[in-house]
Amino acid sequence: VETSAIPQAYRAYFKLAMAKLAQERPSAPTGDLDLFRYVARRRDHFEEADADGDGVLKEAEYVRFAWLEHLHVQEQTGVDSPFDAELMEQGWKAMQFEGRGGVTMGDLALADRYSQ
Repeated sequence: VETSAIPQAYRAYFKLAMAKLAQERPSAPTGDLDLFRYVARRRDHFEEADADGDGVLKEAEYVRFAWLEHLHVQEQTGVDSPFDAELMEQGWKAMQFEGRGGVTMGDLALADRYSQ
């Protein structure tokens, strides 16, 4: 992904999120995360959090989604880390790439792409 194509709000959020992660878990075992299982569960977590079933996560729905993802990563890695709801609220604002008033599965795919 060309760096200039990444929205500034997302760049700022991602930088903050990575700094907080490094500070909270400097030696977290990332190799223990089964990425196939993580991606497979993402749609389940999205659908569970999408209370009205419209395919667009509003802020509270997104925070719920992020909580489910957080629990899944903890379960997979065995690393107990704090959940930062405020940071997730910032992420919700920064990840609305499709402009549908919330975060979609397409937005999450773009965020993954931008984060590489």
